[in-house]
Amino acid sequence: MSSKPFPLTATTIHVPDEVLVDLKERLQRTRYAVDAGNRDWY
Repeated sequence: MSSKPFPLTATTIHVPDEVLVDLKERLQRTRYAVDAGNRDWY
């Protein structure tokens, strides 16, 4: 089975700086699992 590639086009988006700052802060506070490679974690 073969499928045609999905056509992708670049799109410019505008995100306010406040939103990006908030996202960065949230990502910095993210707590990841100690053993994320363990299949029991999923």
